[in-house]
Amino acid sequence: MKYRPEIDGLRTIAVVPVILFHAGFGGFSGGFVGVDIFFVISGYLITTILINEHDEGRFSLINFYERRARRILPALFFVILCCLPFAWMWLLPDDFVDFGKSLLATALFSSNIYFWMDSGYFATANELKPLLHTWSLAVEEQFYIFFPLALMLFWRFGKRFLVGLLILAFVVSLGISHWAAYHKPDANFYLLPTRAWELLIGSFCAFWLQKRALPTASPITQLLGISGLGLIVYSIIFFDGTTPFPSLYALAPTVGTALIILFATKGTITSALLSLKPMVGVGLISYSAYLWHQPIFAFARHRSLLEPSHELMLGLSILSLALAYFSWKFVEAPFRNKKRVSRTKIFSMSGVGIVVSIVFAGSSLLAEGFSVRFGNRLSGVNSIATVGNFNYLKQPKSNCTFHFDAKSPPKIDLVRLGVCQEREQLAYLIGDSHAASLRLSLEAEFELRNWSLISITMGGCIPVPGVSRKPFSDEVNTACRSLNETVHDILASNNKPVIMSSRWRLELEGYRYDNGQGGVEWGGGDWKVYVASDEKEDVVQYISTYLSHLSQSRKVVVVDQIPEAGWHVPNQMIKRLLFTRDSGSLSTSLSRYNAENRNVFRLMTALRPFSSIVDTSKLICNQSSDRCANELHGKPLYTDDNHPSVVLSDIIATEIWTSLQED
Repeated sequence: MKYRPEIDGLRTIAVVPVILFHAGFGGFSGGFVGVDIFFVISGYLITTILINEHDEGRFSLINFYERRARRILPALFFVILCCLPFAWMWLLPDDFVDFGKSLLATALFSSNIYFWMDSGYFATANELKPLLHTWSLAVEEQFYIFFPLALMLFWRFGKRFLVGLLILAFVVSLGISHWAAYHKPDANFYLLPTRAWELLIGSFCAFWLQKRALPTASPITQLLGISGLGLIVYSIIFFDGTTPFPSLYALAPTVGTALIILFATKGTITSALLSLKPMVGVGLISYSAYLWHQPIFAFARHRSLLEPSHELMLGLSILSLALAYFSWKFVEAPFRNKKRVSRTKIFSMSGVGIVVSIVFAGSSLLAEGFSVRFGNRLSGVNSIATVGNFNYLKQPKSNCTFHFDAKSPPKIDLVRLGVCQEREQLAYLIGDSHAASLRLSLEAEFELRNWSLISITMGGCIPVPGVSRKPFSDEVNTACRSLNETVHDILASNNKPVIMSSRWRLELEGYRYDNGQGGVEWGGGDWKVYVASDEKEDVVQYISTYLSHLSQSRKVVVVDQIPEAGWHVPNQMIKRLLFTRDSGSLSTSLSRYNAENRNVFRLMTALRPFSSIVDTSKLICNQSSDRCANELHGKPLYTDDNHPSVVLSDIIATEIWTSLQED
């Protein structure tokens, strides 16, 4: 292939926004589209090589896989090797096990499948996964397995037939992707079937240019090249976590990339910009830069007690480029030289890397994250982790417990529910994951009083019919609406008490919690709820009207906003134990809680005339010190940055029972 410096410049346009996006810099909210740019480039380059070799009758599958191994594996395994000592020093036991699993998946070219299966409401924050970025490599590797085989199988039927078949695959893949963006967003993001169309756009570019020279510079090529660059820049600036992706929206960066490949010819402004030496230089090391940035950022966040500053993240971004140059010069380039490294060596060393990864992953799992690394501090770590890692969703569920998420359609077993409703003394617990986290403690409290608890909850679902949250993911909203309608019908058939708990602040404000002390909750997106029938209607008024009607026939107890921590409390406690000499009790600002929950207080004020309100801040916050406790007697009050642990749930459950008995 004739070298095109503008392609390397295009790689720079892809990798720099990805790095700055993951570093948390504003203005790059759509930086994740850099991966999509890489997909189109890969599809173009790989297809160009394959069709040229087929035309010349010299295609060899083993040669193809050898080239891919030389290009991908040496730098990948080198970066992984460099990660191991930092994982050993800084990762907590559970994080170490997760790292081992992701390493195994990466070595087996299936990390996209692993991260898809590991995604969900209570998954570890993506920012803390050192190998998360390898999902895109897995997508490409899987494409490299199937695409050459497809060309081998159908080449005999001619290029016209082959292109027609690829167009059909493109349309199907894009259609599935757009549907899945709203119905199965996690699978859509990670898996090959919903990403293949992006690589195929690059393939179409290769077929188009195979028998055609690049067009000469003209007003049309100038316009098309600049338009392509504009589409990419627009995506980087204006897309964000609320953009359904990939979907038809992803046509902007991918078609933009295709326009540059096809029309950024020599003599155009776009080609001149992308061919500048700094652009080409960064593009040459872009693969290594992509490999380095995520583990550097993740380990920095693991080691730091607080969210790293922008200054530090900028420095780490520059470090990733410096390390990228080193690994490009001393790892990538030598291993791509067939005279220096033979085919036998590249395959043998790749095999060793895979075997070592499997052994490491298995050892980390069997050794439960090698907790012995912490020596005489192990007992303190285990004491905190025992409470912090207590997953109430995985505990044995009573026959009267019904918990759902967006991945499991909310179908309540009415026969089992009917049996639960036969007990004279009972109450319903409804709400989101905050309600679910109270279930075990409430069941224990009720058992002492010979009461039954019917728990009907769904993660991320405010327990009020007629509201939806953005982004408008049909998977979440449809399941939530269905459950709320079912619960409404169940409650309408009796007058038993209702206990309602939800993460009210997030649902009224829409943004994650920042405790003002460097504890910034991970995760993005707009979680704000809106009245589904009319977004202009006041949500607070809507909720209060609904509960007013509900309370006319029963006792209603509402748990207000449980104080959020902002930082992952168990991990924060363990890091303070391991990395600092700070022996003070962990706490957050009460003033911050009050400032962030004004709309929640407005809601609770509206509910107070006809509901019993459990004021959770009074249970763990101190007015005189202006602090809210995050731990009690060395035990975390939270399992993460907002969900109450069993310690706090026990305290709240006692208060709920007291409120339930009030007239």
